[in-house]
Order: sequence, then structure tokens, then C-alpha cells
Amino acid sequence: MAPKIRDWTAKFNFGGPRNANALIGVCIHTTENDPSTPAENVAQYQLDSESGSYHTLADRQGILRENTADWITWSTGNKGNNLLMHLSFVARAAMTRSQWLAEDAMLRNGAWEVAQWCKRFGWPVKQVSVSGLPGITTHDSTRAWGSTDHTDPGKNFPWDVFLRYINEEIAGQSAPTAQIEDVMATDFNSKTNAADGTEHTYGQLLRYTDGRVFKMESETLPRLEKKLDEILEVLKNAK
Repeated sequence: MAPKIRDWTAKFNFGGPRNANALIGVCIHTTENDPSTPAENVAQYQLDSESGSYHTLADRQGILRENTADWITWSTGNKGNNLLMHLSFVARAAMTRSQWLAEDAMLRNGAWEVAQWCKRFGWPVKQVSVSGLPGITTHDSTRAWGSTDHTDPGKNFPWDVFLRYINEEIAGQSAPTAQIEDVMATDFNSKTNAADGTEHTYGQLLRYTDGRVFKMESETLPRLEKKLDEILEVLKNAK
């Protein structure tokens, strides 16, 4: 089942554009937070400090999208940032296998997102080192490219379970509609600029437009109609 999606892509303005057609795989991370931490807390810290970013965070409640596929994140060394999609679990690399398996909802949420990427780009569902890409690699493996010394998601990450969940999602029937936090939100995997210069995803601009139309139909027009009726009544009584 599709997880709850929180779309924060319009908030992350640091980084820069990149060619999504040049991407070669997925990189898995941990945020080094307790698994009970909401993804919003991690994302807000990253926004406040501009100390890092991912494409997607996965927590117990669902996923939080920070950046779209055509946007460079600050996840690992420059090569990895340019060539990979980055998903980070709100968890710790030091967790045991048992602790990871206790976070089944989080694993499934992350697997759902990675399945969307693998389907979109045609990547195989297999764990690989960076030399074996395309596929799914780790922050630890990107050390081979330099500019990073991290070792997440850790030696006990349950790859067998995670990859099985990805394959099950890909092999399954079309997934139910994702639970989007904001009405009519959707991810068009690209960013654009609004008329006021503010950066938004296409989905957010559509949501804003639909919301304004809905408000006009449900609030403004009835008020105008009532006012016209009052004016007509006054004119009628004036005769």
C-alpha cells in the first residue's frame, strides 16, 4: 500500500538542477536519529542549517520528499550527489538486524519509494557497490568516489527483506492512490518557478490553483449571489 507522502520539495532551495537522464541508481542512508523521530524534524533541521539533504526521508509514518529527481541533493560526495537518487531512513546505522526488523513500516515505506524510482528509470532491484551500478548502493559504498567517510546504513541493514519489499511492490498490481498530506498534491518530479519567483513543484502550483478555484466556487460566488439578491430586493421595494 502506498505510504503517506509529505511534499516539502518547494522548501529545499539549496542544491541545483541536474540531468535526471544521467542517473544510475539509488543510494540508501540513515539520518542518525532515533526511529521515533518524525521526518519533519530532520527535514526542518536540514533547512535551518543547510547541512545536508536527500530526495526522500522514510520514517514510521510514511515518506517526506525533500527534492525532485532533477535536483542535486547534499547527501554524499559530489559524484554521488550528481548521479544517484538518495533515500534516508530516520534511523541509526548502528541498529541491529532485530531493531531494523522492528521498523517494518519504515522499511516498507522506503521500499515503496525506491520501487517507484526503479520502475521509472528501469534499474535492477539488487544491492551493489558503486562499481556495480545501476542498482541500489549505500553511502558507505560511495566512499570509493571520495568526499565522504560515512558508513551508513550499517552492516546489519536487512537487505534481504528490503529488496523483497521493493520487488513485491514492483510485481504487484497498481498501487492505491498515495495519501498526500495536502489536497490534490502530486509529485511531477520536476521544479519550476511561480510568477512571484518562488520555486514550487508543478503539483504544488496545480494544488494552489485548484484550491483558489474551489474557494471561489464554494465561498465567493455564494456571497456574490446573496448580495445580488439583496440589491434586487431593495430595487423591488423602491418601486
